Amino acid sequence: MLEQSQILRQTAPSSIGAGFGHARSNRKKPESSLTLTSLVDCFTTILVYLLLASSFGAAELQIPKHMALPQAYHSANLEDGIVVVVNNHGQYTIEYGRTKSTVPVNQLFEALHQEKSATAQDFVVVQADKSTNFSEVNPAVLTALQAGFKQVRFAVLQEDAR
Repeated sequence: MLEQSQILRQTAPSSIGAGFGHARSNRKKPESSLTLTSLVDCFTTILVYLLLASSFGAAELQIPKHMALPQAYHSANLEDGIVVVVNNHGQYTIEYGRTKSTVPVNQLFEALHQEKSATAQDFVVVQADKSTNFSEVNPAVLTALQAGFKQVRFAVLQEDAR
C-alpha cells in the first residue's frame, strides 16, 4: 500500500502540468479582460431593447407626396386591411394588398361591399389629408359602415407625447 501512494504522489504533478510548462502556470490573469458572462449580459440587454423598440405586426401605408396625415397622441399600430383613400376631387381609391381601384362616391358602396365579401375584413382604414373637409370624409365612413364593416379606423401619424 505504501508503494502505491508513493507512486501516485510522484506521477500526479507531472501528469497535471504536462504540456503547459511551469513558468506559464504562475502567471496571473490580466484584470482588464472581459468575462464571457458580461458579454452575454450585454448582448441580452441589446436584444431585449431591440425587440421592445421595434413594432412587429405593423403594416406599411403608402402616403402620396401631396397628402399630410393628421397627428394623434394616442394611436395603435396599423394592421393590414382595406384602405379607402379620400381624394379632394370626389374620388375614392380602395386599396387592398396590391390592388387599387378608384371609384366615384355613387359606386363606393358596391366596391366596398364586394371587398368586404371577398376578404372578410372587420375594419376599413380611411386615409385622408388633414386639410380635407368633413363633407368628403363622411361619405367614406358612412358607406363603409353600411357595407358591413364593424370598425372605421383613420390613418394618422403618431405624435410624441411631451
